[in-house]
Amino acid sequence: MTVVDAVDDGALSTLDIERRSVNKIFKCWSGYKDRRIFIYLRHAICRAEQSLTHQVLRKISPQEASLLKDPTLNARLRFRFAGENYPPVIVYKIFINANVQYMSGASGIAAGSAAAREACEVMGGRRFTDIVLADLEGAAPLP
Repeated sequence: MTVVDAVDDGALSTLDIERRSVNKIFKCWSGYKDRRIFIYLRHAICRAEQSLTHQVLRKISPQEASLLKDPTLNARLRFRFAGENYPPVIVYKIFINANVQYMSGASGIAAGSAAAREACEVMGGRRFTDIVLADLEGAAPLP
């Protein structure tokens, strides 16, 4: 039985109709309120991106702000919304406009270089040798 059939049969009472009307009004109002909050958050994020990066980052994450005190790094913050549900989670990413060379664990350190010597000193000879051998075993065969 559909709602139209129920209305035609007179099965819906006045109380049921009022309850459904109240639910529709509540959903419309909460949707309007959520859209307004989202617009406010979006504008707040835009203002934060355009303001001074170090001051914004200092309020969000003081530990990361202390790493980026150097003005030569020319760091920028970019915000975005994340999450599947409302209200969204605000996440950020730090961009650095400097000559920085990123190294990953997959890229090897040249043997005999200063970096290799320092890594050996920090890790200890045994641990360093174990890691180098594990990397060689996992890599392609040497020519």
